Amino acid sequence: MQARPRVLHLILLIAAVAAPVMYLLALARFGSALLYTDVSRLVVAYLALALAAGAATYLVLNDTNVMLRAAALVSLLAILGSIAYAELLWRPDIARSMAEVERRVFEEDQTGILVAAADDTSESLGSARIIESAVRDTLVQSGLGDAVAVRPSQPLRSESQVRTLASELNANLVVWASTRQAGTRVLEDWHITVLGATGRAATLDPMALLLAGVTQGTFTVSIARDGGNAATEALVRDLIMPVVTGFAFMTENQPLLAATQFDRALQYPGLESANRSQLQSYMGATLLAHGRSDLASEAFKASLAVEPSARAWIGLGNVAVADHQYDQAVEAYSNAVALDPYSPVAYCGLGYVHATRRDIHNAYLAYQQAIAIDPGFGVPYAFMGLLYELRADVAAAQKAYQQAASLVRFDRGMHSAITRRSDEIRQNPPTPVPTASPRPAPTASPFPTSAVHYVQPNDTLQAIAEKYGVSISEIVEINSLEDINQLFVGEMLLIPPRSDQ
Repeated sequence: MQARPRVLHLILLIAAVAAPVMYLLALARFGSALLYTDVSRLVVAYLALALAAGAATYLVLNDTNVMLRAAALVSLLAILGSIAYAELLWRPDIARSMAEVERRVFEEDQTGILVAAADDTSESLGSARIIESAVRDTLVQSGLGDAVAVRPSQPLRSESQVRTLASELNANLVVWASTRQAGTRVLEDWHITVLGATGRAATLDPMALLLAGVTQGTFTVSIARDGGNAATEALVRDLIMPVVTGFAFMTENQPLLAATQFDRALQYPGLESANRSQLQSYMGATLLAHGRSDLASEAFKASLAVEPSARAWIGLGNVAVADHQYDQAVEAYSNAVALDPYSPVAYCGLGYVHATRRDIHNAYLAYQQAIAIDPGFGVPYAFMGLLYELRADVAAAQKAYQQAASLVRFDRGMHSAITRRSDEIRQNPPTPVPTASPRPAPTASPFPTSAVHYVQPNDTLQAIAEKYGVSISEIVEINSLEDINQLFVGEMLLIPPRSDQ
């Protein structure tokens, strides 16, 4: 008769062990998505866990075999632990869901940061939680805990979706993840999309507009999902967190603290050249915002040494503008156009230099080209407003400012500066400033460019076309020239790419 209870106890032990093992395997496979399966399946799963817990408890209290009681106790602890682990996965996911349901807009005086995991797996959710916690802790320690709000978000699938959500919620930065297959490995890409980090500008400063072009964009790093928790935590702690907090400090007018964070990110071992070049440019932007154009120049040159980029050349152009070295600025911005014909910021820089020289025609052409390249970019509209002020055209300036303000809602510092400037010129209209002789206003070019050319004495369209390996008709079309025999010395011509490129 003693054999029967022994067999029964072994069956109970198997049930007590199998249920939590299967549950933990399912959690490891599906993450928190397991908690959103059909209700009937959840009922069965938790009923099985309850029965297993009952079996384990019965064995702990009634079995006389020490080893069997110990195994039952371990099983009971595993059941309770698996339920607690599921709750840990579920809690941040619910927080993300609540944030999505509430769609709370960030406060007007706050820097808003959203953090979105790639999916509902435990690995991705865990990384997102680490980022949120690390960023909050750093900001609290620096005394900016109340000025910067960090919130979870639902998974985001594209940069377009990121920008739409950020615009709706007035977020300055969005940290989001995506996954991709690389051979047999699954890589997780973490993206830091910066929509506004120009600080709380009190006035519409052209340098702040130029700096926005260096800082706005997306910084991306990758890590293999099978790399282990230690590698993920190191990436978050030593690279992602410093970059995010660096931009938060920039938004809060703390460029030196931002530079410290970017320098920390540069120390991350194994940093890819593209990331290193990008971080050096961010460093240059913070130093220039701090008024150290000499150190900023070194940072941008270091960026170019690692990997040439339009961003670094734009940064050097900004340094030259800050130092009133306008010929050097034109050269730097032109180099940026040569590297990236679709860079609206490079054309903004060229336009600002021409506006400083009171060359309305070339400034207008450059700003229009920037708008044609990216109609959703607010900076060239703001520059266009400043240009209209030189002509005392208040109505046109206000229209340009309104367009700019509508496109930079996520950058509250820039938005407030633009709207304030629009109000100021309405109350105190500017007087016209003497400018170069006006020429026919060009139209925006929808074509890509590979360079810009400034007309020199004795230049002809034939000579310019031969110099760049393009046809005269292409130059005429992209610049909307009405008279091919009439060129102006100093006129800026957009050069299309060669057909063999």
